[in-house]
Amino acid sequence: MSDFESKRRFRRLFADTMPAGKQYKSYPAVKIGRLGVHTDFQSTGFGGQLLNYIKGMFIYNNRTGCQYITVDAYSRSLRFYEKNGFRYFTDSDSQSDTRQMYFSLVDLVN
Repeated sequence: MSDFESKRRFRRLFADTMPAGKQYKSYPAVKIGRLGVHTDFQSTGFGGQLLNYIKGMFIYNNRTGCQYITVDAYSRSLRFYEKNGFRYFTDSDSQSDTRQMYFSLVDLVN
């Protein structure tokens, strides 16, 4: 939440994605720190399969309670994450070398 201009901006973002009565001040999330695919396997779908595996770990037999996967994506990786369902937290980092993005695991179970 410290990456947002205000707590209000953070709450407004998630108010749109969480059902009424399930909106809280913070949400359990896991952050992908480093994800890379060897150049021999890029553009083969392997990265997407890897992300789907990670998403599945938090859907089936999930004991973590995580609702979101987050990532600080490098500019060259933005389209990859977009294609795999990640959304931008904010536009304030649009000129940065990295963009904060999230994937809502709630989307997979609803």
